[in-house]
Amino acid sequence: GGGCEESTAVLIKAFERMSILMGGVAACKRPSPDVLGKFVGPVGDCIVEADQLSNGRRGAMFNHQKAVAEFLQSLTWVVYTGKECGMSLPAPHVAETWGAAEFYTNKILVEFRNTDG
Repeated sequence: GGGCEESTAVLIKAFERMSILMGGVAACKRPSPDVLGKFVGPVGDCIVEADQLSNGRRGAMFNHQKAVAEFLQSLTWVVYTGKECGMSLPAPHVAETWGAAEFYTNKILVEFRNTDG
């Protein structure tokens, strides 16, 4: 409850869109930056949606929503175009975003350590 279902739906949608994106990447030549931006747009929309769900509200599921929002940032590895793009290499980028998400999942573990919930 409290927004967890919404965040879960966005997470599922993001990975469904990522699956489509990866199928296209495997079948195509390297696109221009403009084309790449349009191609990754649906995944980016999910990232924005998850971020919006986690902003401004500090309800009971805030840490859950924030963990999803931070983790979805890992999906941006596909836009890495080289050192000049301002991102870490894909594997370190995913590790960095995983660390940010893990911060919030650890808060969840601490919060529910001595409960059945």
